[in-house]
Amino acid sequence: MSQAETIGQRIKRERLNRRLTQRELADAVDVGVPHISKVEADRERAGDTLLVRLAEFLDLDVDELFVVARRLPDEVAEDLAADPRETVAFFRRMRESRGAG
Repeated sequence: MSQAETIGQRIKRERLNRRLTQRELADAVDVGVPHISKVEADRERAGDTLLVRLAEFLDLDVDELFVVARRLPDEVAEDLAADPRETVAFFRRMRESRGAG
């Protein structure tokens, strides 16, 4: 199984790709530099509001960022729960296509 990128790694990669300092990113999303530092090091969790601000500022898909953070918005979880058989079938097909069946 491949190692998935953590939310901290993803935020740091996107920040560095844009040649931003932690201070510039922190100022842009209205948090302190220590918080950005801890989020990037995966020592602190970014809240949902911060994830949205980061996605907007870094021009990322907010849903993708929530998936990387291993969190699903309530409405997505509700949609998945509404048809659990189809959801399970989808995940099984996905796993089989990766060869992890």
